[in-house]
Amino acid sequence: MIEQATGNERVRLDLALGSAETLHTTSLGKAILAQLPNEKVVEILSQVGMEPHTERSITSVDEFLEHLEIVRRQGYAINDEEDAHGVFGVAAPVFDYTGECLGAITITGLKRQQPSTWYYVDMARQVHEAASGLSRDLGYGRTMTFGGN
Repeated sequence: MIEQATGNERVRLDLALGSAETLHTTSLGKAILAQLPNEKVVEILSQVGMEPHTERSITSVDEFLEHLEIVRRQGYAINDEEDAHGVFGVAAPVFDYTGECLGAITITGLKRQQPSTWYYVDMARQVHEAASGLSRDLGYGRTMTFGGN
């Protein structure tokens, strides 16, 4: 993680800048891995492992690859308490002028109650728009997919 913006809420997430996060349990990691061929994803996961962080963490390579297919179709990734209890994240990839994925942008927050699907989609739309704008600024010329379109 290289940058963090906080809201005005009394309860805040304190994520350490410069820290490394796991790829299979975070929306950032999923958004980035979804841009790679499955063979490369399997190679990376075999090196770093797939230790669970919560009971919702995906720990099967086959199940994770199926999950990445959904991420590729919708253009964003969701972490629904897979990395930490009570925390969700929505992320979208950022591309440069060559089409290479440079990273991702995420909104991470606390789940105060069970959010409905529209809540995730609304957050995903905001993240996707920010990632698309940054990608355009970096010279990426293609339209980024959102929602399976």
